[in-house]
Amino acid sequence: MTIAFVEFASWSTTTRLGSVLFTVAAVIMMIYAMLTGPLATADCLSRERREGTLGLLFLTPLRGTDVVLGKVSAASLDHLLGLFSLLPLLAIPFLLGGVSPAQVGSTVLGVFSLMLFSLAVGAWASSLCTDSRAALGLTLVTLLAITFGVPLFLELAGARLWFSDADEILALPCPLYTMMCCVEFPARGSAWKFWLNLAMLTGMSVCCLFIAIKRTSRAWHAAEPSRVLRQLQRWASVINKPPAGSSGARRRLLDFNPLAWLESRDRLQNRLIGVLLLLNTGFWVLLSRNSDAWDTSIDAMVAWSIITQYLLCLWIAIQAPRRLIDDRQSGALELVLCTDLSPREYVRGAMYAMISRFGRVVVYLLAFELLLVGVHLVSHGDALAFLKNSPAQLWLLSMVVFPLLAYAIAKVGLYEALVRRNSISASAHLVVKFVLLPWILFYGCLLPLDLLLRGAGGRPGITDTVAMTFWTATQLFPILFFLSRANGKLRRQFRVLVSEPGIPWWKRFLRTQPRQESKQRPLAAGN
Repeated sequence: MTIAFVEFASWSTTTRLGSVLFTVAAVIMMIYAMLTGPLATADCLSRERREGTLGLLFLTPLRGTDVVLGKVSAASLDHLLGLFSLLPLLAIPFLLGGVSPAQVGSTVLGVFSLMLFSLAVGAWASSLCTDSRAALGLTLVTLLAITFGVPLFLELAGARLWFSDADEILALPCPLYTMMCCVEFPARGSAWKFWLNLAMLTGMSVCCLFIAIKRTSRAWHAAEPSRVLRQLQRWASVINKPPAGSSGARRRLLDFNPLAWLESRDRLQNRLIGVLLLLNTGFWVLLSRNSDAWDTSIDAMVAWSIITQYLLCLWIAIQAPRRLIDDRQSGALELVLCTDLSPREYVRGAMYAMISRFGRVVVYLLAFELLLVGVHLVSHGDALAFLKNSPAQLWLLSMVVFPLLAYAIAKVGLYEALVRRNSISASAHLVVKFVLLPWILFYGCLLPLDLLLRGAGGRPGITDTVAMTFWTATQLFPILFFLSRANGKLRRQFRVLVSEPGIPWWKRFLRTQPRQESKQRPLAAGN
């Protein structure tokens, strides 16, 4: 909100400024509400199943409803209080003007509906999965598919041609439509669409909680897996089956590094990545057919490119600490370190597996982005104007930063797996360090400098070249800093970190300091 206030306060009216600040505050609160499910409830029930304590809860008078609602309430209490602390931000734009009381009320209802929906989806995924990463991945995929997949499908299918307002009516269950209604309420149209959207979100939340209650009530029984689950397991075994004639390559990989050989046995993720890459190519083919030419705007291509890069980095952040945390929690890591496999070879095998799995994806995305650049240059025919465009400069710089960012997340993820207690905490720290922190540094450095230049003799402010230089520097600084720090820790203190997992760095630092032995008087004879 501070950045929006500084950018718009110098030239916009008070009413316009209040509307812009309200939009920024509403979007921030709704994004926070949508993140509560992956952060709070994605592992609330699966942890009880992994630790074998779910059956103990049902030895008490508690029922499935009590367990699920109690776990969801306890896990989301801190996030709910954080959301309540953000609500006063809506009062500032309301006092400035340009915002009606109906907009404030609809935004509050929409934010809490989105938070309930996100928490319910997290509880539903947690009741279906035992592994924490599988539950987190299912929660993220479900929220992204419902939020962005539904509007994208309607746009590609040409829903506007079916009947009048088809794109809005069919997008009523979408959380993105809730954000649009809250920001533009009541100018977007009839109020019944907004209330119907909230009713659909509440209904989907109740359905997710109902399924979670039913699954949790039966999950502690040692029952036979369902027919659907058996079929999924059969498909997974077929997908994971090694191709014919690969025994020689796998034997050489076992001689090279046992951990790399162990990680290469999981082929399900490789197949899934290949399917997603094909879907990505098909998306652009359909988009080109709908527009009759590869004349997509540069802003859309830049937005798609950066979002795709961050989604892949999020996937790497989820997978990077997986092996170390699993081995540490099962006690296998201590046994491995008792063998001839040194910590350096362990880290090298883990990095080899990560590069083998995600390296080709990074190369494919970079090649596809270069193809889009070439298509854009051919369709417009002005390379100089393309290079002078700010989104184009950001696009080209992101292609340079993206491979370094992916490698840094994979390497630092191994270090985070040794100092965090679970995989969700390790992945969250990776996202904060490599996704949020660079943007905070970018705006934290750029905004004061822009204010300083504007206040010194009426200068125009920061140019696009300076802004792009600052962006590159703020992206590379966390990468180099955390990567060098993780390399040093993994090389010198690997065994110490394994023996003391989850202990903060400052406590470990105090433990390593020499203590002065207390001088005690010797006891006298006979005492």
